[in-house]
Amino acid sequence: MKASPKVLLALLAFLVVTEVHAMRWYSPSTGRWFSRDPIGERGGKNLYAFVGNDPVNLADAHGLVVWTNGPTVETRSTTVQGWPFGTTGTWEFTAGAQAVTLPRISITVTCTKGCPSSPVPWGAFFKWGLQTVNIEYHSEVYLRPSYPSPSFETTVRNLENDHVNDFTTWGNSVGKTLADQTESQFASTYWLSKSSCESAVAKAMREALHPSLEKAIDDTKAKWDATGLHSIAAP
Repeated sequence: MKASPKVLLALLAFLVVTEVHAMRWYSPSTGRWFSRDPIGERGGKNLYAFVGNDPVNLADAHGLVVWTNGPTVETRSTTVQGWPFGTTGTWEFTAGAQAVTLPRISITVTCTKGCPSSPVPWGAFFKWGLQTVNIEYHSEVYLRPSYPSPSFETTVRNLENDHVNDFTTWGNSVGKTLADQTESQFASTYWLSKSSCESAVAKAMREALHPSLEKAIDDTKAKWDATGLHSIAAP
């Protein structure tokens, strides 16, 4: 049975105006995807969006990373918990420090059989591949239990908000990009068990993000120390 010329022309036209990406078809002529985001609403309310409609600055090779910016958390304590992945260990405020702001990241990896490439290679149906990486990112501000006056506490909060803004900028640009680059390393990787898959991907994500986060902390401290605006002492 031969295909009609009209069917062949329609197929040719479809291929000319579309591009095949790892997870879905894209139409450059209309600037939209033909199918929804493979991770659904976990990637945002707009199921046809891509990297927050900012493909110039952001990348998402396979659409499997869900990056969520959570609200800033305040803690009344001079004992700071291990960071940024909830690791064990604590340390105390240095003398004269009025507050400390640190970034926090929580990584949850989900693996399933037969993921992530399409079509799935024969034999991969019986192995485990990456399905999604959920990353929750926020800043945590450690405040002293009390301050000499309400106005002084307000000043401290405002100064710490400078660091919160710097960490938010890091997450929206550097953090998301590093996560997407790390995700792409596992596009055709399979494991014999679910736990092996999830632990390997989570470890790779931590190793990719941690050094950059340490640099972000050093950079924001140096940036605001240079201005002298953050050098305050209790009255």
